[in-house]
Amino acid sequence: MSDYGQVSRAPTDVRGDADWAARTADTIERVVGSVHDKAVAPVTSAARWIVYGLVAAAVGMAAVVLLAIGIVRVVIAYVPPHEAYAAEGYAGGIFFLLGLFLWSKRASRR
Repeated sequence: MSDYGQVSRAPTDVRGDADWAARTADTIERVVGSVHDKAVAPVTSAARWIVYGLVAAAVGMAAVVLLAIGIVRVVIAYVPPHEAYAAEGYAGGIFFLLGLFLWSKRASRR
């Protein structure tokens, strides 16, 4: 019989092939982990901060609105002359003073 067209192959070591496969799998795992640590993890962290910030802003705005409503309702109920315009003036004055205090604590841009 002729060997024409046949490729002769050296006997392969099964353990060598297993080591090669394990090394290749470890290399792929290391590269994917490195890409994850450098690209995906920071983006996930930034997205998490953005979402939590938006939720906190929404909750904060709702709290401010409810606080204003509560102040007006308490002033109408307990402070003479028991009129809405006086209660809104008191609430406006409280928020004005709070705004002045916060404005005085701001950081200078210079």
